Amino acid sequence: MATYNELVNMVRDWANRDISVLPDSIIQSCLRYSADEAYRNLEIPPLEHTRYYVTKNEESLIIFCTKVSEGVYSTVSVPNMSTADFDENGVNPTVSNTSFLVPPDAVSFIYLRTPGVIDRPPVGSTVAATVVTEDNQADFAIVSSNNTPSVTSHAVYKDTMYDERTDVKTFYDFNDNIGYTNYFTRKGGKILAAGLATEGHVLELFYYRRLPALDARSILPVSLTLAAAQASPDIYEVVSTAQYDALPYLEQRTYELVETSYVRYINEVFNWLKDHNERVLLFGALHRVFDFLQEEDQSQKYKARFMESVQELNEEERNRNMSAGQTVVRFGNTNLI
Repeated sequence: MATYNELVNMVRDWANRDISVLPDSIIQSCLRYSADEAYRNLEIPPLEHTRYYVTKNEESLIIFCTKVSEGVYSTVSVPNMSTADFDENGVNPTVSNTSFLVPPDAVSFIYLRTPGVIDRPPVGSTVAATVVTEDNQADFAIVSSNNTPSVTSHAVYKDTMYDERTDVKTFYDFNDNIGYTNYFTRKGGKILAAGLATEGHVLELFYYRRLPALDARSILPVSLTLAAAQASPDIYEVVSTAQYDALPYLEQRTYELVETSYVRYINEVFNWLKDHNERVLLFGALHRVFDFLQEEDQSQKYKARFMESVQELNEEERNRNMSAGQTVVRFGNTNLI
C-alpha cells in the first residue's frame, strides 16, 4: 500500500531518471493517464457502483429522510441517491419518460432497472419540523438504514429491466418503438428512459466507475476549527499560507482553507488501484513516461505489461464468477454507454 508521493517516487526509481530529465509533473500526469486507461479496461467488482434515482415531476421537491421512531423521520443526505425528471411520453402514450444526468464517474453501464415505488412517510408523521400531509407527502422519500431507497415492489414493476438501448432518433420515433416495453438512450449528458415507471418510482443504475483521484483526501468537517486541527496532528496536516503558496497546484488542491491556515487529512482516500494493485498504475505510468522520454522500445514493453496486468485481473474475476454452477449471460450488440 503506497501513498501517492511514494507511488510518484516508485515510478521515478523504475524509470531511473532524475528530476531534471523527468519532472514530477510529468510522472503525475502519466499516473492519471494510467488510472484512466485502467478504468476503461477493467470490469471488476471494486469498480462497480450503484446510483438510485427517484422520479418526480417539475412541481415535486424530493427530500430524503430516514425513520427515527414511529411517526418520526429525520432528513438525510445520501451521495448515491438523487432525482430523475418524469414526463409524459407524447410520442408513445403507453410508456412514460424519465431523464437523469449521467454520473460523472461513470465508465459503462451494467444495467438499468426499476425495483419499485418509493416509500413515503405516512400522513401525520413529522420529517424534521415538517408535518406530513396529503398535499406534501409526495415531497418525501424514505431511505433505508443501508442508504438504499425503501421501496414497495409490485409484481408488474419488480425487477423491470431496461433491456433495449436505442439511438436518439429511434427513441423519439413512435413507429420504431412499437415493440419495446422498456428502452433508453443517451442524449448529451443525460440518460432518457421510457417504460412503465411513473412518478415516484425508483430507477437503479448499476455501472462501472472511475475511483477518486489517486491523491484525494476526504472533505473536512464543516465544524472543524483550526485549533482542533492543530490539536490532532495524527489526523490533520496544517500548513501556513506561505507553505501553501510554495506547493505545486496538484498538492494545493488537497488542502482546504480553515481560518488562517490550510488543512487536509493526513490519510488519503482509499483507492483500490493504488492500495491493492499499484503494479497496474506503475506499468501504465512507465509506458507513458518512456513515451515522453522518446524511448519507444521501453514504452511498448511497459504497455504490454500494463495490458497483461489488466487482462489478468479481468480473467481472475471471470474465473471466480464461473467457478460454480452454470452461468448464462445475454449479450447485446452495443455498449450501454
